Amino acid sequence: MKAVLLAAGRGSRLGKLTADTPKPLMSVGSETCIDIVLRALDMVASEVVIVTGFQSEKIEQHLKDHPPKVPYKIVLNPSPEKGNLTSLEAARAEVEGEDFLLTNADHLFPENFYTEHFYGADGISVAGENDREILDDEMKVVIDEKNHLQAMSKTLPEYEGTYIGTTRVPQAHSTDYWASFDHVHSTSDLTSACVEMVLDHMASIGKTVEVNWVKNVNWFEVDTAEDLSVAREGLVGNE
Repeated sequence: MKAVLLAAGRGSRLGKLTADTPKPLMSVGSETCIDIVLRALDMVASEVVIVTGFQSEKIEQHLKDHPPKVPYKIVLNPSPEKGNLTSLEAARAEVEGEDFLLTNADHLFPENFYTEHFYGADGISVAGENDREILDDEMKVVIDEKNHLQAMSKTLPEYEGTYIGTTRVPQAHSTDYWASFDHVHSTSDLTSACVEMVLDHMASIGKTVEVNWVKNVNWFEVDTAEDLSVAREGLVGNE
């Protein structure tokens, strides 16, 4: 199974911290964000397709200087200022028709996340949480009685939980996934279109996307300076 790692964004919500350093290279203890993400992906991925954009050359150099165990390939998003759907588009040729994971360089999961917490179903599945307070800017999900996705958006007024940035697309369902990608790509404003819109569209046309609720996982998302401080405190304390 391959993995697609979205690492192209500027990380503007981190302010001056990312003026000269891309968000994937923010330090967390003795590692950077991207080091932590790649270590977890090494447990399940045969290769990671890393989509870079903002200050790509710094990420490339870091990986040369600190090579991960997992094989990787870098592809460039020529329009990183747009929504992250364009990053997935840049990786498409590397994974279309194959079994792959999609995740983000600012979602810091523990090493055992993909082996002990997020189990892929026979069909397309996403990781979610429903046992904590959901914040306003999180990607909210509505499900049916079978844990199948019914809707996904940050603006849903009622919801059962939140999507936490990881999707698995088995080879057998690749055609359905990329068909919804094409629909979103052709009907949306790419300056704001995001990969979650693909999943929302699949749900809207009756395609099955299973929400896998993960429990008791100590993970961190790094969007803001406060998030980074929390991640540093939490992860350094476990070193």
